[in-house]
Amino acid sequence: ARLSELAFDVRANYCTQGVLPLPSDFALYYTTTTTQQQQRGGRLVFPIDTTQDASLMKGLLEACTPATFGKGAAEVRDTTYRDAWVLDRDCFAMRGFHPSEQSLLHDIRVTMVPNASAIRAELYRLNVYGPGGHFKAHVDTPRGANMFGSLVVCLPSAHKGGELLVRHGGTQHILDWGSDFAAAAIHHRTSASSHSQSQCSATQQTPLSEVRWAAFFSDCEHEILPVRE
Repeated sequence: ARLSELAFDVRANYCTQGVLPLPSDFALYYTTTTTQQQQRGGRLVFPIDTTQDASLMKGLLEACTPATFGKGAAEVRDTTYRDAWVLDRDCFAMRGFHPSEQSLLHDIRVTMVPNASAIRAELYRLNVYGPGGHFKAHVDTPRGANMFGSLVVCLPSAHKGGELLVRHGGTQHILDWGSDFAAAAIHHRTSASSHSQSQCSATQQTPLSEVRWAAFFSDCEHEILPVRE
C-alpha cells in the first residue's frame, strides 16, 4: 500500500514493523476478466499452509499476471530481476482487514512522521511470490506528491525464504517472516496428533494467526530474497 500524509519493533527510524492478530473472518477474494465473456475468481481463507497443499494457491495464480517493474518510462518483464505474480487493486478485496481499522497507521505515524496530523494507506496491488520468486534491490517509484513510504502486509502462509531486506544510509533491516510462519505450521501439525495438546495450542497466539507488516520511506532500497519453499 502507498502511505500518504492527510511500533512494535523499531530498529531504525527509516523502517518500522509490527504484528496484528488475524481477524477471525479474514478472507481474500479475487477475480480477473480473461475475455469479454469469461471471468475467473475465488476465495482464500487464511491462514493457509501451502507446504501441505500447493493447490490452495492454484486459483489465485491463475488469476494473476506476471509481474513487471519500471525501467525509465517503460514497464519491463525480466524474471532474472523480478519473478512474481500480481493482482491489481481492482481485482481483489480483503474481508475483515483494513489498515485504517487497525492500530498500525497510528504506529507508523508516531514512528516515521510524528509531525503529521494524520496519514492514510492506499491499496496498490497484491504480490505473490512462489518458489524461486524474488525481486532484486530497487527503490519504489513515487505514486503521488504526498506519498512518503510503502506499507507491506504479509498474509499468513507457511513458507521458507523470501526475506524482505530494507536498506538506508549504510544500514540494513532484515524481515524474515518465513521462519516464523514455518515454525507455526510445524507446531500446528504436531499439535493435531494430540487432542489435549491441540486444545492447549488453540489458546495461544502463533505466527499463523497473525498478520505481519512493515513500513519504510520511499527512498529506501529494498529487495525480496528468493523464496525457497
